Amino acid sequence: MKIYIAAPFGMASEVEWKAKQVGAAGHECVGLWFLDQPLPGNGTDPATGAECARRARADLRAIGECNWFVLLHGASATGGKHVETGYAAALGKRVSVVGAPENVFGWLWERFADWREFMAELGAETAERPACEWPPEAAAAEEGDAS
Repeated sequence: MKIYIAAPFGMASEVEWKAKQVGAAGHECVGLWFLDQPLPGNGTDPATGAECARRARADLRAIGECNWFVLLHGASATGGKHVETGYAAALGKRVSVVGAPENVFGWLWERFADWREFMAELGAETAERPACEWPPEAAAAEEGDAS
């Protein structure tokens, strides 16, 4: 299955980590926007307009390729994830929200309380290798506390 994860650019490191979990579960994360370097002005600087347009087209192509569009809850400075969500919905993609809905539209789609619940739906969570929450250091600390 091809999965597109949408989130604020400030969550890029977390999304990269989650994309690796998706891959480890045997699925493909498409739309690798989270590997890009930030642009000045969050995409509003005219000097980077051509690069912004290239990135936007790449994201829309990836959304077109995905089977499942996943929106992560998180404060967004640009609102790009909301544009992506509307595009995915208009294409008839399966759309899911991980975390609390951020606006009225978040109630239209399938919702997961957290990433662990999403990964369980994906079929990735097992007793031997549970999906865990971000940041990984916190999960490691919890495991250390339990022993």
